[in-house]
Amino acid sequence: GIPFISFKTGEVVNMIIDDLPLFIIDNFDLEKWVERINAIMDKDYSPNYLYDIYDKHFSEKVYSDKLINIYDNLYE
Repeated sequence: GIPFISFKTGEVVNMIIDDLPLFIIDNFDLEKWVERINAIMDKDYSPNYLYDIYDKHFSEKVYSDKLINIYDNLYE
């Protein structure tokens, strides 16, 4: 539930960028990172919102469903 900033790279970023666009940045300019941190803090994201985004993409249920889908497709 703690706000964070991530560089725009990798599959996890691709999965969450639509839900958390302020949390993703595509440069290494320290001033821009500070601005982004301040923008996130001003928005005051609730920990529950962040947990919900996590569950939406990375919950045990989502993982299990994806794994079952992989195995189902192997044996079709």
